[in-house]
Amino acid sequence: MRLLRILTAVAFAAMLSGCWVLSIEPLYTEDDLIFEPSLLGVWGGGDNSDDETWTFTSQDSNAYLLVTTEAGEHDARFDAHLLRLNGRLYMDLLPQEPDAVNEFQLGHLIPGHSFWTVSLARDSVVLDVLDVRKLKKLIDTTGVSIGHIERDDVIVLTDKTPQLQDYISKNIDRLVSDDPVTMKRIK
Repeated sequence: MRLLRILTAVAFAAMLSGCWVLSIEPLYTEDDLIFEPSLLGVWGGGDNSDDETWTFTSQDSNAYLLVTTEAGEHDARFDAHLLRLNGRLYMDLLPQEPDAVNEFQLGHLIPGHSFWTVSLARDSVVLDVLDVRKLKKLIDTTGVSIGHIERDDVIVLTDKTPQLQDYISKNIDRLVSDDPVTMKRIK
């Protein structure tokens, strides 16, 4: 449930209190994209798999549609893309336009990409998000920076894709959360 709430909130960037890093630009270029058929299907969070599910379907040869479902909540839809950087698998999620937003409100929402590391096995997937507190600490303590804006507890990366790839792949072990989420295959 915790993970679904995080992803749903990404769609409403103006309301973020932030535990994860957002980016204006994607982590991938079209040439970077890969497709892993084993990701297709319905995934759930262990004992509560009926309460929360992630369903990956193919949008085209290099993209997925992710629909997250939680009991009592509206479904959330994301464009999902996979890529490898330095041998590590990443997922880039971008929320699709929400259904229940009027045009005026929609004009004020800025969709943000979130980046995740992915470990995919036959019947499980482990997802780990880039942690905003760790990024802030890395920037503050090392002086190694990346283009970003910061407001309250939210950091939004503003660099272009090549700079994002370089920075994240070099610092990934210092950026991922301490609480990865493991989901099991349901279908």
